[in-house]
Formats: sequence, C-alpha cells, structure tokens
Amino acid sequence: MSEPKRAQAFINRLRRLNGEPAAGAASSDTPPRHAGAMAALRHSLAFDPGTYLKAFPYVEPFFAGESACSNVHRKAYYVVAGLYALHPVQSDQPFATSLARLALSRARKGGSAEGVETRLMALLGAQAENIPQYLRQLMALLASEGEGCDYVALLDDLCLWMNPAAPSERLDHVRQKWARQFYQLAGSVDEPSDAAKKSDQPETSSKG
Repeated sequence: MSEPKRAQAFINRLRRLNGEPAAGAASSDTPPRHAGAMAALRHSLAFDPGTYLKAFPYVEPFFAGESACSNVHRKAYYVVAGLYALHPVQSDQPFATSLARLALSRARKGGSAEGVETRLMALLGAQAENIPQYLRQLMALLASEGEGCDYVALLDDLCLWMNPAAPSERLDHVRQKWARQFYQLAGSVDEPSDAAKKSDQPETSSKG
C-alpha cells in the first residue's frame, strides 16, 4: 500500500472508531463508536509514541510485515491517533491554519493570542522527541474552540518531521510551510491581518 493510501485508510479507521462514516462514505453508513479504543488512543499521548500496548491494536495492523525497528513512520501514526482521539474533528484546513484561526478568534474576543503563536514557534524549533508534547498542547487549544484540522495532511508532515534520517532541507521546508500557513492568515497576533479584518466586515447588499 502506498503511503498516501495508507494515511487515508488510517484516518478513515480512526473516524470509524469514533462512530463516524469514513471519508466519502454515505452518512447512513455510521458505525458504532468504540469509546474504549478512543480512550486508549487518547491515553497513549502520555507515553512515548508506539510504547503504550493498549494502542497497538489500532495502529499495528497498518504496518503488517514491516519491522518495528526500521519503520520510520510508525511513531507519527501513533501520535496522530492520539491527537485524533483527543480532538476528533476533521476539516480541510492545515493544522497551522487552524491555529491561526484560533489566534484570531481569541484576539477578536479580547483575549490573548500570543500563547498560540508562542507554542507554535516552540513546536517549529523542537527536537523530534519533543514534537508530540507540543502538538498535544496545541491540539488541546484547538479542542477548546472546536477548531478542526486536516489529519491526513498532519500525518503526512509528521512522517517526515519525526524521521531522524530526513534531510535537513526537507525538515526546513515543513517548518517554513507551517509558519507561512499561520502568518498568511493571522499576520501579527497583535493586529489582525487584512484577510481577517475583511472576514469580520458585514456583507452589504447589492440591491438598491
């Protein structure tokens, strides 16, 4: 199975565990929610990725026939499984864009948006072993506002980002992409971007 197909199949599996139809499936094809599975995956975030045994049944089938020692994507799958169980809201927008929307929402409500930006910058500068911790913090922030993200895209990026053998220029590309996605929408958290200001303006009728 190619990596993109495996990633999509994996997210579809997580959706079914949460009692949602897989992407592209009819809304009537809704499976029962497996609360125990979601709890196990959520709890796995407290452990190093790929070490919490109760999470194995939901991830390891996607790596059948592959060596646990040599596979570099396995940890990313465990991390995303835990994050999805923490906040199972799938959307079409990248993770960093969702954070930008969260920052702008907080700023508009008179709260502080700096915490979102600070945590994102800490993530972008983190070593591979610390990435899950920062992602968990940021996902908890998204959950507090009900802001979803594209889990397939997140998984794709983490498969590279958490690979200790990945070339530095490819890692830099991922970090720069996330920074662009955040700042192209949020601009400065102290002053909303032009795009954000326009989104706040009421629509005017074209009728006379």
